[in-house]
Amino acid sequence: VWLELDDGRRLIDGISSWWVTLHGHGEPCIAEAIGHQAKELEQVIFANFRHGPASTLSTRLCGKWDGLDRMFFSDNGSTA
Repeated sequence: VWLELDDGRRLIDGISSWWVTLHGHGEPCIAEAIGHQAKELEQVIFANFRHGPASTLSTRLCGKWDGLDRMFFSDNGSTA
């Protein structure tokens, strides 16, 4: 639970999660990638909608296996 700052101070880390644990708080290259992606991709629920990056990925993945002609994207196991 402790987060140690560069100057040695220790704070209780109450918002840590998988990504923070792996990559740190406010990692610049991650923030930059998120900003870039936010400019390229609308946040959309895939309920009868699609967007370019998802279509491109679907086409590439389906092309790798015979008989696979559609994809379903999910953000968790409950909807899969």
